[in-house]
Amino acid sequence: MINGRHRSALFFSAGLFQPRIWVHDAYFAEGRGGPEERPDHKWQQAVEPVRHWIRQVSEPGEVVFDPTCGSGTTGVAALIEGRRFLGGDLDLAYVETTRRRLEELATVAEDGEPDDAS
Repeated sequence: MINGRHRSALFFSAGLFQPRIWVHDAYFAEGRGGPEERPDHKWQQAVEPVRHWIRQVSEPGEVVFDPTCGSGTTGVAALIEGRRFLGGDLDLAYVETTRRRLEELATVAEDGEPDDAS
């Protein structure tokens, strides 16, 4: 555990998995403060740390899967990094939030590359 908090990360591979890089360290994508700074989900994470993690464990064009997508930060980070995204959540309201954020990102991408997405 890290500071009493633990978040699991699972890696799935079709066939034998050959790691491109070993993740020796824990990388914690800290939330953005109080509820006013996390408008979409109570555990909403900042995008940049998730982008870093995605760059470490995947290549452009590969699929990033998040079975508990919450507000969709992993999906936003995956698309910014040129990965495909598949996500789900038990709460349909959060699935809708993720869909909305990804659509907004696609709209921004048509106008130019985004640096970050809310």
